Parts: sequence; C-alpha cells; structure tokens
Amino acid sequence: MKKILFPTDFSLNSLHAIRYGIRLFEGQDVKFYLFNSYVDPSVGASMTYVFEEQMKSISMTMMRKVYEELQDEFGHEGLQLELINRYGDLPYALNPVLEDEGIDLVIMGSSGASGANISIFGSNAYATMKDAPCPVLTVPLQAPLKAPERIGLASEEEMGGDEAILEPLYDLARVHDSWVMGIHVSKKNRVTDGAPSDSASGTDSLPYIDLKVDDPLQGIELAIGRYQIDMLSIILPKRSLMERIFHKSVSKQIAKQIAIPILALHA
Repeated sequence: MKKILFPTDFSLNSLHAIRYGIRLFEGQDVKFYLFNSYVDPSVGASMTYVFEEQMKSISMTMMRKVYEELQDEFGHEGLQLELINRYGDLPYALNPVLEDEGIDLVIMGSSGASGANISIFGSNAYATMKDAPCPVLTVPLQAPLKAPERIGLASEEEMGGDEAILEPLYDLARVHDSWVMGIHVSKKNRVTDGAPSDSASGTDSLPYIDLKVDDPLQGIELAIGRYQIDMLSIILPKRSLMERIFHKSVSKQIAKQIAIPILALHA
C-alpha cells in the first residue's frame, strides 16, 4: 500500500492539492494522511502548555471539517484518510512524521496561507521539497484536476532512464500511461542569433530534448509550452550548508514560477 500525505493550512491552494492528489491515485491501493502544523500566532512569545493544547484542538477541529468534506466527495471510493497534527513550522514539524509513518509521497499546494493562523506554509513549499525524506509533488491552484498526459524530467545532465531515483516518477507515469520526456537545458553558443534551439537525444526508455538557451528557466518554460507538458519532475541535489547559501538554485526558481504540478525527487 502506498502512503501519501497532504500538508494543509486550510487554504484554497492546499484543498485543491488534496483533491488533485486523491484523483491522481483514484482506484489505487493508497492510504492518505492529512497533516497540519500549528504554531503560536504571537510572534516572539513563548507558548504555554494550555495555549498549545488549545491550538492543537483548533487544528484537529478544522482537519475534521476537511475530512468530512472529503468523505462526502470521495468516501464512496473507499477513501482511507488519517489525521495528524504537530506543533511547529513546516518542514521541521513534518519530517519526523514522514519518517515515522514511512510516507512515500507528499502532495501539497505550491502556495497558500491560512486565515486561522494555524499554519502558513505557502513560502515553505520549496523548503519542504528540498528537505523532505521522500518525493514531494507541489500543485498550483490553476492545475486542472486531471491526470498528467506528458511529464517532463528537467535535469542538469542527461540520464539513461534506468536510474533508481526515477522510480517514483515511473510509478506515477505507469498509473496513467503518461509519456515521459527528459529536458536538458544547456547554454547556447554566444555567436548564434540568440534564438533558442533544440535537438533530440537520449534513449528509447527516456527520450531527451536538448534545449540551448541562456536562461534555464526560460528554456524549461519553452519546453513546457512546445511539448504540452502538464507535469514537471526535477531532481534536487544534496548540497552542503555553504553550497545552499551561495548557490543560485534554478530548482528554487522553477518551484516558484512554473505553473504546472512539480514532482521533486532527491539525488
């Protein structure tokens, strides 16, 4: 059985991501988890035990409301949904739960903010993608509730297609018979006229399109439009603290600006 967790701050973005994820795995042997992290709304003040219990109770009450809505909408499909809440900010409150429960995939909205001060995680979507011990799928509010037909794999280097890191991507593609294509973005020759160019390469198992363009983000957006890609997968490399501080992350730009669901895998 696959285990999938939905972090929620009760915003439209997070609720849309939950519905997207349930439909994405419709008919599969899946157990879902609904997760909320709650924090002290008064900045700089320490939380008393009594107040923490109140926040925990509010968090659980709101999750039960979401649970009831989802059961009304998807309960006839045998929806299995467990509720979990923890004190703290994402992703720090989330990661121990992912490890303890053996979660296979996190699905969350790529932006969102709760008016109830239970949690605000919109700006933490990339942090969750980067630090989670499992793959993370972020879903923008404008993503339609349908399975992906074409999935693009953006990577700095061409891959053979049989790497173990790609298995979660292939699992998803097999469920929906989705087509997977690699996207390799490289710098174009400065003596050219400045127009982006592409060429085909790769293997039968993972065909690649090699895009030559000055701006990697521009190249990926170009590929998404040209090849009608409706889900993008990226590979996040492990970096030291100093590398994280000084390295300009293209992956972070992609997570913030690409307007289709993004599946983050970890090298």
